[in-house]
Amino acid sequence: MLWNSNAKTVVQTMLKEAQEKATRERKEDAVKRLSYYHDEQESYIIEQLEKHHADPDAFTPVFFNVVKKIINQLAMVYMADAQREIDGTDQDKAIFSEIIETANLNFKMKTASRYCQLMKTIMLRPVWRQRKMDMDILTGDILDVEIGDTVELIKTVMVTHYPQSGESKDIEYSLWTDETYKRLDYNGNTLQAEPNPYGTIPMVPIWDSYPATGGFWLPGGEDLFSVQSTINQKLTDLMLVIEFQGFGVPVAKGLPAGGNLQIGPNTAIEIENPEGSFTFEKTNSPIKQILESIDFLSKNLALTNGLSAASMSVKPTQESGLSRISGSAELQELRKDQISLFGRYERQLFNMFWLVWNTHNPTWKISDKARLKIDFFDPRPVMSPDKQAELWQAELEMGTLSRTDILMLKNPDLSKEDAIKKLAEIQAENKTFNTSPDQGAKPEE
Repeated sequence: MLWNSNAKTVVQTMLKEAQEKATRERKEDAVKRLSYYHDEQESYIIEQLEKHHADPDAFTPVFFNVVKKIINQLAMVYMADAQREIDGTDQDKAIFSEIIETANLNFKMKTASRYCQLMKTIMLRPVWRQRKMDMDILTGDILDVEIGDTVELIKTVMVTHYPQSGESKDIEYSLWTDETYKRLDYNGNTLQAEPNPYGTIPMVPIWDSYPATGGFWLPGGEDLFSVQSTINQKLTDLMLVIEFQGFGVPVAKGLPAGGNLQIGPNTAIEIENPEGSFTFEKTNSPIKQILESIDFLSKNLALTNGLSAASMSVKPTQESGLSRISGSAELQELRKDQISLFGRYERQLFNMFWLVWNTHNPTWKISDKARLKIDFFDPRPVMSPDKQAELWQAELEMGTLSRTDILMLKNPDLSKEDAIKKLAEIQAENKTFNTSPDQGAKPEE
């Protein structure tokens, strides 16, 4: 009986240690991903230099950010602001318009799309803060999540709050369940406990693909960071190679061994031995090979992620994000998948905004019947002006497009009312200057 008891304890201890190790590694990976994306890579270069070189101070850490470039190109949902419309009362529309403004929703959803590509799993939290709605983007370095039978059945979420002091004793945690909210200190002692006012955890999980593996934290993207680390290493090596290559290697013949020569442009070296000499020899440094390897790594990283090799070229190009997508069936398919996912996330997010807002504003609520309609930007092929005019004329004749639609396409900042007013002004001006009769037609709505 004693043996069984010890065995159970050992197994539980080993399991706990394995879970803690996996959590620690996951959070370290999340910190690394964020650091690489936000140009904070130098400390990782120094760490590798210290690991592999006896004199790491001889090197100067150098990098350029391929992670950010590729992530920003792959996050294609919010190429322009999504058009959100509420099917509900005027009050519903006014409230949601205020939420979009105070939460800076357009910018934060674009950032969330990029972080989703970078981290693979994040969470969005609508929050009532300083008497207005806001939204937090939560990443894996500060999150611990317990799930139920499915990844979407979230039982517990713990958010780590790291202090500005940097002291471990000042770390606090927010622990959420459907029933309760707790604030804990760094030892797990309860500082604050109260019922969850929302009746559910007020967060929306965001994945870059459906989590079919059953795990909450999606894997993927390791190639980006592996190649980035290798490029950093090669660039750092290259700077040292160029430095030595630039000065050359001094070679002395017929001079006393062990002497300390003063070498410089203002120093003359006296050679008494008639057969002696002093020269600088050029080394055979593999500068070209290093540059070619960096170029090879960058372009193949782009290709394996569905981008063109030209997307990593340093040469000027007229290729826009639109032409890049329209020229790649793989990117078109990827963008469709992203829009499908984020359309669902936007509706879930609206429902959470609805819940949080109504909880804190009992006298100014969003109605139960309010529904979100969302329209993502639809990229159109770039045409020459004459071809575009022909297309518009054909659609005008078929009745599938109006003149106000054309004005709004040319200037997306115009509302329908502004376009009607602008068209009336144009037609009045054309009539004044005796233009063709068909330009004087009544404004089309």
